[in-house]
Amino acid sequence: MKKPIRTVVTVLCNLLIFIALAEAAGLAIHFAREGSLFYFRQVEKDTGRMDRTGGAVASQYRMQPYWGFSARVNLRVPRKQKSTNNYGFVSEVNYPRPRENDREVIIGIFGGSVAAQFTWYGSARLTEVLAGHPRFAGRDLVVLNFAGGGYKQPQQLQILAYFLSLGQPFDLVFNIDGFNEVALSPFNRRAGIEPAMPSATHFLPLVDLLNTSTLTAEKIAALGEIDRLKVQVDELRRTRRASRSAALHLVRDLRLRRLEARYSHATAAYHELAEAPAGTSLVAVAGNTDAVDDDEALFRLLATRWAESSLLMHQLLAARNTPYVHVLQPNQYYTERAFSKEEAALALNEDSPVRGNTAAGYPFLQESGTWLTGRGVSFYDATGVFDNEPQAVYADDCCHYSQRGYERLAEFIAERIFEP
Repeated sequence: MKKPIRTVVTVLCNLLIFIALAEAAGLAIHFAREGSLFYFRQVEKDTGRMDRTGGAVASQYRMQPYWGFSARVNLRVPRKQKSTNNYGFVSEVNYPRPRENDREVIIGIFGGSVAAQFTWYGSARLTEVLAGHPRFAGRDLVVLNFAGGGYKQPQQLQILAYFLSLGQPFDLVFNIDGFNEVALSPFNRRAGIEPAMPSATHFLPLVDLLNTSTLTAEKIAALGEIDRLKVQVDELRRTRRASRSAALHLVRDLRLRRLEARYSHATAAYHELAEAPAGTSLVAVAGNTDAVDDDEALFRLLATRWAESSLLMHQLLAARNTPYVHVLQPNQYYTERAFSKEEAALALNEDSPVRGNTAAGYPFLQESGTWLTGRGVSFYDATGVFDNEPQAVYADDCCHYSQRGYERLAEFIAERIFEP
């Protein structure tokens, strides 16, 4: 064989070997994360972080007069091929949703984005386990989502009270929360507003857009950068979802994580910028941040208010003989889980703006959970639910789970409500 031809053949062979090894690596990493072969996966379960901050909030959220903000009505959610309903909740039906027959068991899910995604990825497993119990034999289990990205107490309480006042029937209510209360509320304090108010990282950008007098030139430029990054993130998510090669999927996933990190840093920097004087502001946002003077006092206050809100939800539902179950959601920044190298690279971020808040705040939530149990609330601490799960359970470096993660949480919840 002539030398030029031999060189071409060698290069081609090396290229094919490289492609094969890259594809094998992509297959192995995908299997480690999802527990399934890439080529036989279902429509990609893109459970990445929901937008929490910045100017891009305005493209998805609207101000809401009762609980601060909600997702935009009829907003398309590509990862589940669903849309938001008449109140901005991802649901196939509008609310209030009446009972259609006596066989129905209407289950309401409340909380933040983890609870919302639980209804998408965990409700099938939840109803499967519940249906095996004599209490629900022959019944039609209907799961309704009343959770949304960034929600924290007392928003869950406000939402429950509102829909009860409209006549929404419930037979069982789950509240899956805790993370947003300790991860997001400290940003309220930093922004100079009451920690119990809706998440500043969601709410203040909407206020800024309404009160243009408070926008400085620096904030306008920062909003533009945030929107630019958001467009890039959405486009890369779409191309990742369309990947037919495991290697390409892996490369796009790595690029997406870096881009999401830039987006997160840009939105955090936005909230560090000084505002112009409010002047003729049309929106009054409560500003009581003097009640606590150190982080420990803040987290203790947040946990106390979180528990008080949960107790009120319990009392509202108890008056209607409706069972209420409160679950403290697991999080990667407060766990004894042994992470694989691949999952750690996806789930753990030393620079995450919520990491420190979560680690510091969760012990106070657990303490308040004991207080709730002593007052008759069916409270369950799920922080250890993933400790012995062999499959990857985290989907990002914030708080969301893989398909298996949501299914494992569903099993935990369904099993607990049958305990004597």
